[in-house]
Amino acid sequence: MRLLFLTTALLGVGASAGTLERTFVPQLDDTWETFRSLEPETTALPATTVVLCEVSVPRLRYDSFAGADLRVSLSVNGVSAGLVNGPNDADWALAGFPVTLARGDRLSLTVWDRDLTELELVGSGSVMLGATLPVTFTKSAFTATCRGVPEAMTLRRQEMTIAHVDASLAALTPLPAVRLSAANLGRPDRELRVLENALNAAGTWQGWTRPVLAERLRSAAALEAQWTRAVAAEIATQLERLPPAGQPVMLQAGVTEVTVGALRCVRGKCGLSLELHNLSAEALDRANSEVPEEAFDRAELISAGGDVVDFSFPAPRSAPDGGVLTAIAPGGRATVKVTGWLNTENGAPRLLRLHTPFGWKVLRLREP
Repeated sequence: MRLLFLTTALLGVGASAGTLERTFVPQLDDTWETFRSLEPETTALPATTVVLCEVSVPRLRYDSFAGADLRVSLSVNGVSAGLVNGPNDADWALAGFPVTLARGDRLSLTVWDRDLTELELVGSGSVMLGATLPVTFTKSAFTATCRGVPEAMTLRRQEMTIAHVDASLAALTPLPAVRLSAANLGRPDRELRVLENALNAAGTWQGWTRPVLAERLRSAAALEAQWTRAVAAEIATQLERLPPAGQPVMLQAGVTEVTVGALRCVRGKCGLSLELHNLSAEALDRANSEVPEEAFDRAELISAGGDVVDFSFPAPRSAPDGGVLTAIAPGGRATVKVTGWLNTENGAPRLLRLHTPFGWKVLRLREP
């Protein structure tokens, strides 16, 4: 079963009491290359920079058969700069954190080993910053070296990535109209992925709480809320406009109509029957007619809030191409039952999307 939770965050942005919180820090695409290029360089402080920390733990110390799965946190004067997960089965991690540093700041690293159910603390260490980076951590259960990206490069990338976010936001203004018969209800998936990628790219070069980026996160969250409201409004409109539930609905004039049965659920397992009526003068047969092979192969329930839940057609009885509709004689009827799982988190289903030989059709559901 595939669930599309359209009422949750479209962009992975969590909202709480008017603030937007992202815990993990996205990483540079070329983190290792950048870290190695900094090896002969020093970064004078104060500076706005991305600190790249290479962290390692003793081999096989935290897993008898493979490397550790490290998680790294960095803080400046007790204020967290975020979390980074290292690769799986590795006794090292290279973690980047966008920060502003000055001489005398206390830089602290905390390292954990990620287990299946819990985090095992490896250790914590702190250093007092002098006039330059890099700095090393050697008095803990891990070793680490932290280098700084040059400030000029950092500021240039901050400006560039924010410009990309602004362009991505502009491409989504205004949002397209909700179309219940379209894939994913007409949601602009490609543009939203571009925006999410742009936000993550910006987050590699500046903290999520930096005002210029936090403002863009609020704009992204506003788009999410706007889309959610638009989906709910369109569903409410269609509930007013569509023919009453349980009555025959024409799929194509003079060819086929469908009557939707009541939805029945037992401990989350649900089913409903579709009665198909062939109004034409010839048999409706998947194997012999011009009905597209992909027709009558998908059904989806839509809740009042916009959640979409897949329902399954029964296995075909005779069609070798995987179809579910074999043949309906001229003027004849056939009943097909579709099934799926629902839970209370999905909300009460209100509409049925049915993939037919004539495109997607949206129908009202009968109450149980």
